[in-house]
Amino acid sequence: MSKGFGNPKKSKLDILAESVVFYCQQRSPEKLDTIFDYQSPEINHQICAKLVAVLDIDTIAWFCGYLASEINCTQDNNNTSISSNTLEFSTGVIQNYNNFPGRLGNCD
Repeated sequence: MSKGFGNPKKSKLDILAESVVFYCQQRSPEKLDTIFDYQSPEINHQICAKLVAVLDIDTIAWFCGYLASEINCTQDNNNTSISSNTLEFSTGVIQNYNNFPGRLGNCD
């Protein structure tokens, strides 16, 4: 069935990102595994970038913990792609959060 004029079809990336947002809010690592384990690193990185825009800080913190838990064996620790993507995403979130006025530790 056609979506009609003015109702564009959602991209695969948008559908995946919406699912990841829902699974993060539900704190469901097993469901996240079903998405991240079967996508390319590029798609996974794009999904992570979309999450920062919509998740609250508590859920982002949980998600960073989820990503860190995925580096769970010697093979993963030696995989610079997984490690660097996790660190890059987590660091970006922290840097973005530091820009909010009124954050903890902001004594300016």
